[in-house]
Amino acid sequence: MEKEVLEKIESAANDHGEPHWFVDRRLDASQAITVDLPDEFSLDAPNFKRSDKNLAEIAESTGIKVVQLGQRIIKNELPDELDDKGVILTDIFTAFREHPRLIQRYFMDKVIDPNESNLTKYHLAMINSGIFLYISKNVQINTPIDLQMIQDSTVKNPSISHVLIVAEEGSKVTLKQTSTTVGAKENLAQPFVEIVARSGSEVNYESLDKYSSNTRVFFERQGFLNSDAKINWKISLQNGGNTTGKIFNNLFGSNSTVNVEMDSQNTETRLDLGVNKHGKDVNYSETFV
Repeated sequence: MEKEVLEKIESAANDHGEPHWFVDRRLDASQAITVDLPDEFSLDAPNFKRSDKNLAEIAESTGIKVVQLGQRIIKNELPDELDDKGVILTDIFTAFREHPRLIQRYFMDKVIDPNESNLTKYHLAMINSGIFLYISKNVQINTPIDLQMIQDSTVKNPSISHVLIVAEEGSKVTLKQTSTTVGAKENLAQPFVEIVARSGSEVNYESLDKYSSNTRVFFERQGFLNSDAKINWKISLQNGGNTTGKIFNNLFGSNSTVNVEMDSQNTETRLDLGVNKHGKDVNYSETFV
């Protein structure tokens, strides 16, 4: 890795107000990239330019609404009663600064290993947006959380987003994520999702991916489950361009359960599904609609 590139990444991260521990992780990941990446993956200073909020068309919903346009949170409607119960719903960089002890335990550690591939290293080096959702012990959120992620392709800037969900013991949540594009520039989208489901928790994750035809998509969605935990994945791929993805689940605890339901309308899709059945009496199913 060229020293000039590392200096640019470090300078951009520091200007963005990122904590030193995360800047160090960016730099370590950058230096660990050992081969030339595909053309779409340009290793340069992350761009945190705030998008014009008027670009966003906010979909109506009856749930808890969160909207991120590019790198900018333009709506977050977490109710006060959930905040009082210790639930955290914020952008990923606010979490890095305000909840470091909590997020350092999970971010690209227990679920997605940054050394898994050069593409995961790139993701860690270049992440520029994302959401952190933390559900406290025994808190059950009965209202769905509607997460709207909008890629800003009015400018040339990759969308390297990361959604981290941590469900503590006995908690329950449903998150519905929609990913779309505004603008016509050719861009990369690398959306990652990590779910940590502690003992007896349940996470229902639904996603609708509708990136534009000018977007090349490389996604990863992975889960880690302790005993008696459950993750239901319901994923619909309706991207206009080429899509490459990985879905992997680690059923680490006994009696843990994962259900994966896939619906792909992409003409050009490469998909890798995998599972590690570590615990006893675990349950895993895949359904293709």
